[in-house]
Amino acid sequence: MTSLKTSLMSAKEFDTHVVPFLPDLARELKVDDDLIRQLRAKNLITHSEEQQLGNESVDDKRVDKLLGILRFKPPGTYAKFCSCLRAAGRDWIADMIGGGLPNETQGCGTAVDGQARSEDVIVEDKHLDALKNHIAAKNEDVITFAKHLLGWSDTQARQFIVDNQSESMSRKWFLVGKKWTDEFGCKATVRKLLDVLGHIGKRGAAEKALAEASLCM
Repeated sequence: MTSLKTSLMSAKEFDTHVVPFLPDLARELKVDDDLIRQLRAKNLITHSEEQQLGNESVDDKRVDKLLGILRFKPPGTYAKFCSCLRAAGRDWIADMIGGGLPNETQGCGTAVDGQARSEDVIVEDKHLDALKNHIAAKNEDVITFAKHLLGWSDTQARQFIVDNQSESMSRKWFLVGKKWTDEFGCKATVRKLLDVLGHIGKRGAAEKALAEASLCM
């Protein structure tokens, strides 16, 4: 009875945090060797379950299979899954499903030898201003950026474009970044911003723009 109760608790957690984003996960999450290695390391899947995943050759089917496996694991699985996503370099997906902090071991104001590293600096308007003309060239760039940075669904991101259709491309990009800094406060660091931009192929341009503005080492 206890086992059933705990399984239902875990399933409810997944239904709350993961199920609303199933279409996005099916499209963007890759259940590859890196992620599977992290899942095995945290004992979230067994060898037999790993083989089941390997037998699925279609990406979205592998995602469905994995989430079906994890859904009835013990409580705490959701948090461990988010941790695995981050360890495998899928921070934006962990953020999308609401999975904790960018770095769960650090709080606001963490510094090294009393000095904050340039990438740990909290993003301000001056950072967004320095980047806004170098990142977004079309609406799809803004949509992708919003989905990865804010964890929005595709529908939410596209509605943002509709609501701000009169704004310039650079302004739309700035507004997404501003919403992020307003919502996440001290967790909205340059490091996190660069990581997200790296996942959409814009990190190099961002680092160059910040360096030119003397905002990033």
